[in-house]
Amino acid sequence: MAAGRGSRVVTPERFATGMTCDRYMEYIGTPENLAREAGWWRGPERMDWSGPLRRWYEGLQLRDDQVAAVRWLAAQPKGPARILMISEEWSSDCRRVIPMLGRVVEAAPLELRIFPRDGQRVGHGFYEQRVLGALPDPCRT
Repeated sequence: MAAGRGSRVVTPERFATGMTCDRYMEYIGTPENLAREAGWWRGPERMDWSGPLRRWYEGLQLRDDQVAAVRWLAAQPKGPARILMISEEWSSDCRRVIPMLGRVVEAAPLELRIFPRDGQRVGHGFYEQRVLGALPDPCRT
């Protein structure tokens, strides 16, 4: 059974240990990250995606209507305040989402924390073990 909507799946202390968008884009080019295993389909060596991700982020601008929509959403009672992302840069989905979320949290403002998935037990600390395969809703305060 999944945690109920509105319950704390991730404590504020655990959330704070995640990386900001800027920190994550730095981290993926570090020797520490590059030494980790690559995605199963990419072979044994992890590619440095920090340059392309930074360029995509720098080239991405939200339109005025997108900024207004994000700010409106964040201002709603019980609206989102925090976003938690479980990511690996070898995933094209994650590479596409990271620059966009970086701009979204700047516009709102919201708090984004990114946690690497590889090398950890899937779900450890993020959601109840009984719902393996599920990812948490954005953290709410």
